[in-house]
Amino acid sequence: MSKKDIDEMTDEERIQKAIENLEQVQVQLSEIPNLMFSGGGELYPDQQGLVSILRLLTESTVESFENRFAGQDDSPRVEYATKLLWEIHEDPTFRELNLPEA
Repeated sequence: MSKKDIDEMTDEERIQKAIENLEQVQVQLSEIPNLMFSGGGELYPDQQGLVSILRLLTESTVESFENRFAGQDDSPRVEYATKLLWEIHEDPTFRELNLPEA
């Protein structure tokens, strides 16, 4: 999708498209353990944890977008996920490793 296409979308259309994209990510994340286990391979515990966190954050982001669009407050679960994301974002080591321009 081009920037021009995005610029021509309404806020409602952009939010809906973002939700659709995140829902695709959710499906893909839910398939990872099955893909790893089906061939006799396995996810290491830290990988399982990372996939679980990605799923939680993706689900929470979808819920937050839906809430914002509906004019509703986020649930405590979404508020906590958002708080964790900001803590990670503001972590000096994370910023140094991932946000060199920051």
